[in-house]
Amino acid sequence: MSKITIDTVHRDDVRMREAYFAYVKRVFSMADFREWHNRGCWPDGYTPVSAMVGGEIVSNVSVAKMGLLVDGAPVRGIQLGAVGTVPEYRGKGLSRMVMDYVMEQFAETVDIMFLFGNDDVVEFYPRFGFEAHHEQVFVRDSVAPKGNLRARRLDINDPNDWAFLCDRIARRAPLTRLFGAVEYDFVTTWHVINLHREHVWYVDEADCIAIVSERDGVVTVWDLIFDEPVDVDSVVASVIQSDAVREVQYYFSADVVEFKHDRTVAPEDSHLFVRGELPIAGREFKFPSTAET
Repeated sequence: MSKITIDTVHRDDVRMREAYFAYVKRVFSMADFREWHNRGCWPDGYTPVSAMVGGEIVSNVSVAKMGLLVDGAPVRGIQLGAVGTVPEYRGKGLSRMVMDYVMEQFAETVDIMFLFGNDDVVEFYPRFGFEAHHEQVFVRDSVAPKGNLRARRLDINDPNDWAFLCDRIARRAPLTRLFGAVEYDFVTTWHVINLHREHVWYVDEADCIAIVSERDGVVTVWDLIFDEPVDVDSVVASVIQSDAVREVQYYFSADVVEFKHDRTVAPEDSHLFVRGELPIAGREFKFPSTAET
């Protein structure tokens, strides 16, 4: 194997930044960090840690510093993301090498480290002191009648809409205090650019931005962005387009804003791993989807 070095990617280093963009495209084909960077969303606290061969990133763990809320208390946190290895270097221990470096450099600087992984990695992260925690998606088996609140779809390619959205995200109130985050606008903008370009609505009378999608009779409420808590049923009903909705799914906890739900289900192929104290055992919760890196 060629000589491997561990390096960090700095936003303003063009060579390293381009190497990171190339790595992301190879490992996460549907993700794009270039537009996110070009729009000015890459913050100082987002640092990819990479295994390099020559000028190529072959394995990576990205470190995102985040202020967290755990049972209402502020907590210093780091979320890890973009974890992976390019195909030809898999099975060579590189993910472990990069994780060891990240643990050595960052683990003692915060109260909690956490990440999300799929079914393939449930045995990997506990080796580094991470414990699996079970999240829940909140499901309502009906939908509130369509309301009379006016909703307008925001166009992120419109400079005015984009500026308005970024301003509201930056000064938003916490969506949940059970296990949530503060000042994570850099993550939410990534979600909007990559996953929710057509799903962002502004409900004027509620003064709330709703990120909501619909597919096959299922309405998914990914995020609600507000300064003051809102009437969730009214906001969601105002943006629903279909007349054949059979259920509504909420990807955040029901503690700050109340909403009706009939049951909970586990998120599909997504597991939360936490290193540190998370004293909310026995309570149903969901870390906000648009705060996940």
